[in-house]
Amino acid sequence: MSDSERSYAALLYNPAAWNDRNAYRIEDGESAVRFRACKKGETPVGGPPNAMTQFNGSFVIADARCLPLEVLVRGEERMIPVTLSFGSGQCD
Repeated sequence: MSDSERSYAALLYNPAAWNDRNAYRIEDGESAVRFRACKKGETPVGGPPNAMTQFNGSFVIADARCLPLEVLVRGEERMIPVTLSFGSGQCD
């Protein structure tokens, strides 16, 4: 997420930042998150052997908007640009 988008959106994937009210501010989230899948054959915490990896979390968005993200996949040399729409229809 770019610095200019940081004041409007955040990623909320850190369970330590979750609350019982399920109400969040942009400041509660992060601008970047690293996801690491379980290795093939590895048992996820609390799950059956060979289960798919699941990432619980969310986006915190201030209003309807298109949000440009950059995704880096291990083994790839460059960031992959992705734009997601959060209530704003088709993004260009």
